[in-house]
Amino acid sequence: MAGRIAAATGADLVTETTPSRLARGEGRVVVEKIPYLPEDAVPFFKKYEQLILVGALMPVTTFAYKGKPVIKVPADCRVTALATVDHDIVAALGDLATAVGTPSRPVARRVRSQDAPPTGALTDAAVGRSIGILLPKNAILVTDSPTTEGALYHGTEGARAHDYLWAACGGNGRRREAYGV
Repeated sequence: MAGRIAAATGADLVTETTPSRLARGEGRVVVEKIPYLPEDAVPFFKKYEQLILVGALMPVTTFAYKGKPVIKVPADCRVTALATVDHDIVAALGDLATAVGTPSRPVARRVRSQDAPPTGALTDAAVGRSIGILLPKNAILVTDSPTTEGALYHGTEGARAHDYLWAACGGNGRRREAYGV
């Protein structure tokens, strides 16, 4: 439903930094992930005038960084909560889909990557690309490492259809409760 809304409005779909579960890969709706570090997240949000939260909290950093903003969204970006985890999120999306006149199917779907297997040094990016190439259809991919997770996430965006699970630990436990996971 969110994909149909995005197709009708030109909106981008964005997920929190550490989504507990995300449907990704070939044939799935394209969803960008908010970068983990504030120095990457703040520029990520600069292109947006408005952020509509659906079952999500305000994007903030997990930890305080000296001289860095805690809130990842620039002050000039208007933030609106369409529905919190206490609301019927599916009904809220359904009402919005009706209001904007969505098409019956999302236009933008992820296509299968045609990347060649990586060669050379065994880097985080090479591991992510390798998993993306070899991942079987309908696999469940679980990650719990913020240091290498970015390479895994980007390396598998064009993989076969899969579920991506973030096994949150440390500072993310409270946020997971807030998202109803």
